[in-house]
Amino acid sequence: MATLLETSLGWLADLVGLLVYRDDIPLPQRRRYSFDGDSWDITDDEDNEVLRLRIVHTLTSYTVVQLETIYIASSHAQEIVYVSNEVGGAQPAFSDGTNWRKFSDRAIIAD
Repeated sequence: MATLLETSLGWLADLVGLLVYRDDIPLPQRRRYSFDGDSWDITDDEDNEVLRLRIVHTLTSYTVVQLETIYIASSHAQEIVYVSNEVGGAQPAFSDGTNWRKFSDRAIIAD
């Protein structure tokens, strides 16, 4: 199932494709825009890649206490966060629907 972001960006890609790719523009200036869910590709009429833009995701930062008390794992299954004060250093974590777990070894960070 597509996420809201993928759906929104896919719709935007279609819109940009309709607005920007015009047959009445001379060949050297004509560009084709496409979005594959991960990056924008801009090509010319001979399918030569002109530019590729990647989407960068920024994780929201929480402390261990915030994950235990406010951002509870059971309410945020399959989400990814950045834990700023985890023992051993800051690192990403994911919710398995019950606990927040480290990516590195799947150890539980918070319930």
